[in-house]
Amino acid sequence: MRKPSLWMVGDAQMLAELLTVALARELGLRMTGPADAATAALLLATQPRPDVVLLDIEMADGRGLDLIAPLRQKWPTVRIIILSSHADPYTVYRVLQSGVQGCVEKTNPLRVLLEAVRRVLKGQPFFSASFVAVQAQDLDAAEAFHKILSDREQEILRLMGAGLRDADIARRCGIAESTVSTHRKNMRVKLDAHSDRELLAYARRWGLGPPGPAHPPLPLRPATI
Repeated sequence: MRKPSLWMVGDAQMLAELLTVALARELGLRMTGPADAATAALLLATQPRPDVVLLDIEMADGRGLDLIAPLRQKWPTVRIIILSSHADPYTVYRVLQSGVQGCVEKTNPLRVLLEAVRRVLKGQPFFSASFVAVQAQDLDAAEAFHKILSDREQEILRLMGAGLRDADIARRCGIAESTVSTHRKNMRVKLDAHSDRELLAYARRWGLGPPGPAHPPLPLRPATI
């Protein structure tokens, strides 16, 4: 009987190697990889289709989620599980938009990841308890960022939170510096913010900005394991 295969993509080498060993041992999977983002992009041309891709989105270039599109283009039906250190609203929103089958936080016990892989191999989705709680409580709220800000405004606010100046943001987004300024003014109006400081406080609240104080604990609805 053919063993299901899993491809681990992530550039935290020790974590990737440990998970590769654990998943092969506990679930009897055929493992390929691990591969970092650059290697994965090159291997797509020759890599045999795995049953599941385990994708660490926090890679050195900060663009782990960007690998999902080429993965889907090469293998439209491949199942993808995201590994993330965060379950802030912005991360949860982007993961949902990507259409993956699962997401597990690195702070979860190994048994949670094992159950995620088992379920996804059966064609069932699996998302961590924190992910589900943020989706239900934050993203469904009327004041949620994605219900107020356009995709471009979200991008600009995120880059502001990363400390980039208007000129840098303009180059990154391929727009005029005056357009960045206009977007920022529009965001202030939409959010009733009176300064960039207030914009960044809003960004921090939703996970688009720099790290700040943790959110109050959320009531969780854990997946049954």
